[in-house]
Amino acid sequence: MTRASPRPNQKQPRSFNPLVGLFPPAAAVTHRLLDFQPRIGFAWSPAALNGKTVIRAAFGLFYDHPLLAIGFNSDIADAAQQQQGILTPGSPSQTALLNAVQVFQGTVCPPGGPVTPVCPAGVITPGVAAGSDYQFGRQRFNDQTFPGFGPVLPFTLPVQKNFEYAYANQGNFTIERELTKDMTLSASYIFVGAHHLPHPLDINAPRTDLQISNFFRLAGRNPVNTTEPLAFSIPTTGVACPGGVPLRCFTMTTPVGAPAYATAGQTVAIIVPGMITAPLANLGSRIVNAGVANFAAVDDIKLIDADLMRKNGVVKLFHLLE
Repeated sequence: MTRASPRPNQKQPRSFNPLVGLFPPAAAVTHRLLDFQPRIGFAWSPAALNGKTVIRAAFGLFYDHPLLAIGFNSDIADAAQQQQGILTPGSPSQTALLNAVQVFQGTVCPPGGPVTPVCPAGVITPGVAAGSDYQFGRQRFNDQTFPGFGPVLPFTLPVQKNFEYAYANQGNFTIERELTKDMTLSASYIFVGAHHLPHPLDINAPRTDLQISNFFRLAGRNPVNTTEPLAFSIPTTGVACPGGVPLRCFTMTTPVGAPAYATAGQTVAIIVPGMITAPLANLGSRIVNAGVANFAAVDDIKLIDADLMRKNGVVKLFHLLE
């Protein structure tokens, strides 16, 4: 007789890292022994029917127990206690933004790491957290000290705070009649009413209208297919922006084989490498990597921008995809 009870709404500090993001504490699945699960049933053979007829009926309330993974995810998979590295394809170059190709080809150069022919002195892979232990011979990070990072924000698997165990009201009614010594005829009615069935819900589903408007800010035109708003990339490096703007910039170009960008030739500032960019002439018109936008909440991107802008001497706070 168990049931999940809501976890108290405790305000917990939320750590910030531009390559990891902000993560609210997940709701843990807790239990209490207060659920009553009554069951009752009977079987009756009326004497008036010569003992050849039996009437059976039963009713009960049954609580389910969620999968162990739900309880685990509600506590551990919050991207804080157990970090994730979500890596996209990219260049194997040591100086490219951390990506899956570098990890599996052994070309990751962490800050403070050993000097090797692959990682000469002074070469550091952007996006690798200080103190991370990359194990060159195993092409992986030490899972005991891995802080969690990558060009795409890690996802979480939270369980809502008012999670309740599923339960079902089950009942049946049967009449059975003996026809011969080797044959009976029976008719039954079975009822099952289930409540609070657990199910996944994507609370951050992509919005096509925002994807299109985001791409329009990038290219100066609407996408010609459904792939264009999702497939573009944002540079990770650039040159110093003109006019004393303390950011890195690049010149917008039209990808090979794509219809011409109306914005081609414009100077564009890199707000977050590989994630967020904006025209230098209008830093408030932000363009967000579609993959990042799907993995991050709006407020998280705002705070990422705010932190980076303060560090770079720019105090304006922009709005994501608005």
